Amino acid sequence: MMILVVLAYAFALLMVLATFLPLLPTRSRFIRSGDFPRVQIMVLLVLAGVLLLLAGGLGILWGRILLSLVVVSILIQRRYILPYTRLVSPDSLRLCECPDRRRVRVMVANVLQDNRDYDRFLQEVRRVDPDLLLALETDQPWVDEIAKLAERLPHAAERPQDNYYGMVLRSRFELSEERFRVLVQDDIPSLKVTVRFPDGRPFVFYGVHPPPPPLQDTDQRDGELLIAGRQASDAGLPAILAGDLNDVGWSATTRLLRRVTDLLDPRVGRGMYPTFHAQYPPMRWPLDHIFHSPHFGLLALSVGRQFGSDHLPVICDLCLTSDDDAGHNPAPRRLGDESSMREKVGAALGRDRDAPKFLTKKLKKKD
Repeated sequence: MMILVVLAYAFALLMVLATFLPLLPTRSRFIRSGDFPRVQIMVLLVLAGVLLLLAGGLGILWGRILLSLVVVSILIQRRYILPYTRLVSPDSLRLCECPDRRRVRVMVANVLQDNRDYDRFLQEVRRVDPDLLLALETDQPWVDEIAKLAERLPHAAERPQDNYYGMVLRSRFELSEERFRVLVQDDIPSLKVTVRFPDGRPFVFYGVHPPPPPLQDTDQRDGELLIAGRQASDAGLPAILAGDLNDVGWSATTRLLRRVTDLLDPRVGRGMYPTFHAQYPPMRWPLDHIFHSPHFGLLALSVGRQFGSDHLPVICDLCLTSDDDAGHNPAPRRLGDESSMREKVGAALGRDRDAPKFLTKKLKKKD
């Protein structure tokens, strides 16, 4: 019996540490990885609380203290998770109707470079029938297979790579001013391209795929997301930022991105729509994202089917509107956001790269 009590206390303490360690102001890859499984940790915290009660957790002082910490930890995890439920107001306005000439369906899919189930992926793309397909982790064989979609998606921006950071954009709409850029880290490209609706109206599409925390500390990932997000916000045109961000919406970095830009997260107020890991549903969290500027309204948001990758695709239907403010609920700016952004971007760039132009500008004021 004593062994079971010790195990219950140890399990509860482990879950409390898993909650509090990610709150530390550090960019350590090991601690930052704790941002991802907050839903899973919250479930385990509830289990830990039950086990403590069954083990007589209220019988001694240390048991009561640990049980109190478990309750506080549950409340902390709830705070992060709550925005990705229907209990809060959505970020982006949902529209019921949209003219076909202003409608765009975006599909983001990390294909997993080592996955060679090409037919299954192409079948899923044909089922979804996107106007824009962003495929990530694409080496040359993947680029060649995706080219079979040329009849549906004739326009392409392609950067095949063998290091799991290749990128392909296939589009039904005309593309121009295509630029694959290295924002922070060598051999990890991001894409900026102008897309034109059939009626000629342009918008800017940014594709990103920074490295995940388990592989390195989060300096480069955080910096790349903030640079791309701020550039999308300052583009002067309607903008979409999409990709495998290797970050969850409730992380400090992604929340900061929403506050220092005018980009909206369609998941907020609607659900988590988890995309990774495709093969293990109990251990899924949302890594693949589609953010949009207030020029767009949301028509639909969904997660696609498995096609052999460790990611599920995320699909978002957007409508370009004439009013870029109506009904949206953007994240409010906080004191210190500008300095936090500068610190993260500076840490990512180090001394090897020039600072982006927006760092010399003041933070845009949000109503």
